[in-house]
Amino acid sequence: MNPVTDFVVMQDRRHAFMALAAYFQQCTNEERQRLIAGWPFGVEWEYPSPWSLAWPDDSGFSPEERMMASLICDCLVGQNPDRRDDIMGFAVVYNSANLARIDPKALFDRAIAVAPSRIGEAMKSFIRRPDEDKSMDAFMLKVKHDAEGRPKLTISV
Repeated sequence: MNPVTDFVVMQDRRHAFMALAAYFQQCTNEERQRLIAGWPFGVEWEYPSPWSLAWPDDSGFSPEERMMASLICDCLVGQNPDRRDDIMGFAVVYNSANLARIDPKALFDRAIAVAPSRIGEAMKSFIRRPDEDKSMDAFMLKVKHDAEGRPKLTISV
């Protein structure tokens, strides 16, 4: 059995990515390196929406599972050419965790434990920032409600 093949052929691309993210967290370091090297395996993936991580959605996955999957996505993709994109992504997950009453440090620590060293160091650097430098205000994040009344994070400029 090749788990990667199983994920690649799954019809539901959201569930495929969530299954791959769960596998990434429990597989061996050698298997993680193989996943990173082959990413994205020539297929499209559906990622959790960063703007609604703090709240339940229709995916069947908890906010914590989706936050963790977002951090695993960073592990798979690697660092962006513009590090500000990584930092903004970390801020969205961090503040989503706070909104959902999930310990963001524990969440990041779980991701750091399986992250490639460069991404792990970037996550550690972010998590060590003073609280005010990780806050929603520092990243101009606000909670707004969409037309159906569902809360979403937005960037308020």
